[in-house]
Amino acid sequence: MYSFIQEKLEPQQQALQTQITGQPTGAKEQYELGDKFYDAKNYEEAAYWYRKSAEQVYAEAQYNLGYMYENGKVVARDLQEARKWYGKATTQGDTDAQNKLKRLDGR
Repeated sequence: MYSFIQEKLEPQQQALQTQITGQPTGAKEQYELGDKFYDAKNYEEAAYWYRKSAEQVYAEAQYNLGYMYENGKVVARDLQEARKWYGKATTQGDTDAQNKLKRLDGR
């Protein structure tokens, strides 16, 4: 029962934390903020928010961070780092990340 209550409270707590600090604390919120910055071509801020989300094990952010490393968007092009983030997303079932890894490895 506690788990159910915790699941219901978590989004509320994250929303309250966002109001207090002015920054999103939930992985999904951070990912979505990263997307907004990416769409606005502010890649530095996008990478910052994707990393925060990716570190909370959010697959879409891990994929996007891998993409940024693969293509040298703000961060230096680093295929090893791209593989790392694609690999993390792959372990969560992200098939796009799996395809990227295969392509990078020449398979």
